[in-house]
Amino acid sequence: MRKIIFEETTDTIADADEIPIMSAEASSQTIYMNGSYSFTTIDKTTDDMHFIEVLNKYPQPKKERVAKTVVNNNNLELYNSDDELISSQIIDEINFKLMLDSLKAYLEEQSMVMVFSKNNLITQRRYK
Repeated sequence: MRKIIFEETTDTIADADEIPIMSAEASSQTIYMNGSYSFTTIDKTTDDMHFIEVLNKYPQPKKERVAKTVVNNNNLELYNSDDELISSQIIDEINFKLMLDSLKAYLEEQSMVMVFSKNNLITQRRYK
C-alpha cells in the first residue's frame, strides 16, 4: 500500500513582512577614516512593481512615499521621488573610529612577520 500526501499551498499572506513594499533598491554605505558614516538608499521600484499600491484601499500619496533615505553622520533625511525633503531628524551619533583604530592595529600587527636568523634568534621584519 502506498500513502500519498497531498499538500495544498495557499496564496494567503500570513505576516505583514511578506507584503512587498520595495522590489528594487540601490544602496551605498561609506565609512570615512575619521569614523564618520554615510548611507544612502534609493527605491528603484517602478510604478508597475508597486504591488502594495494595487491592494491598498487608501493608497499613500506619491509625494509622501519615501524614495530615498540619506544618513550622514547623525542626520537622517527622507526624500520623495521628486527629491523633495519629506522628513529630517537627528539620530544617535554613528561613529566607527574605535572599530577602525582596532582594525588598523590588527593589520599593523599582521604585517610584522617572525623570521629565524642564522643564530636561531627570532626577529621581526616589517613588510610594507
